[in-house]
Amino acid sequence: MRRPLTHLLGLGAIWCLGLFAAPAAAPAAAPAAADHEADPPLRVLFLGNSYTAVNDLPGTFAALASAAGMPAPYVRSRAPGSYTLALHAADTQSLSLVASGAGDGPWDFVVLQEQSLIPALSAYVSEFREGVAKLDGAIRQHNPKAVTVLFETWARHADWPDYAEGDLGGSRTAMQNLLHAAYFSTAFVDLVPAPATPVPPPGRVRVAAVGDAWERSYTLAPSFRLHASDNSHPNTAGTYLAALEIFCTLYDQPAAGLPDLGMVPAADATRLQAVADQITSSAGPAPLCITAALSAFTALLAPAGALSRRATALQEGPHHEHEGRSFKPARTESGIPLHPRLHADPPPAD
Repeated sequence: MRRPLTHLLGLGAIWCLGLFAAPAAAPAAAPAAADHEADPPLRVLFLGNSYTAVNDLPGTFAALASAAGMPAPYVRSRAPGSYTLALHAADTQSLSLVASGAGDGPWDFVVLQEQSLIPALSAYVSEFREGVAKLDGAIRQHNPKAVTVLFETWARHADWPDYAEGDLGGSRTAMQNLLHAAYFSTAFVDLVPAPATPVPPPGRVRVAAVGDAWERSYTLAPSFRLHASDNSHPNTAGTYLAALEIFCTLYDQPAAGLPDLGMVPAADATRLQAVADQITSSAGPAPLCITAALSAFTALLAPAGALSRRATALQEGPHHEHEGRSFKPARTESGIPLHPRLHADPPPAD
């Protein structure tokens, strides 16, 4: 069963009301393998950058699915260092992957991960929306039944020295609020036609609230790091939590009882599974005013005319490509321009 729109809007409401500290009931354990033997394997495409590539997030997701008794998913990915969704939307290789499907059929899910700062920057959030809209259009054209999944990324670590500069809110939690608002409003305002179909069919689009799960984990265990030493990219625990959240979002199954995959100590894996389950199961039906609230909040973030679908000329910078079922890049891409129009003192590249 796919989660309805109201469930995800309810999640946005709970975030805005600051109720993430409330305890959640323990979820059921992961299903037995026999429960899913007859299910067809999911076909999942990941488009992102090094946040997806580091520690092999797609492969970690696939390993969790197999451990849960699901047929091994068919997973492909394209995650060049520092790529934005706008670059993917103009990239022939990325578009070819979207159009070609999984070989034996169209994609079931396409997971879209934006560069980590763009959705939180008022000057660039419109480009995030445009990239999502263009890719979503390509997904709909070639994979009519596919679900577009927005992979909500996380804020920089609290120790990141640049919080005092720019317009990222000045703290990890404030930056996560900006990211949350951008991802949820893009999913459920921009991608939902209005007013003709204010409530679309369930499963049209989902948000994998990975950043919200990271924020929850830091709230519960501030000293337990999910970030690598650069205060940006994930360490293995961060990738594990991201994979748990994406697993829950795509399969509508709890994370409790899944293996640690050797990525985190068993006790920490159990805690991170509980965090993922709390984030994905903590919302109920929400009033339609949540959509209006998200729209208004996003309007505050965006410059005038940002919601227009204007064409944007983008130039592809140098990058390294990480594509396939399993990959572990030897190093994180750095020194690559974040975006052709970010000039002086660019933030660290993803």
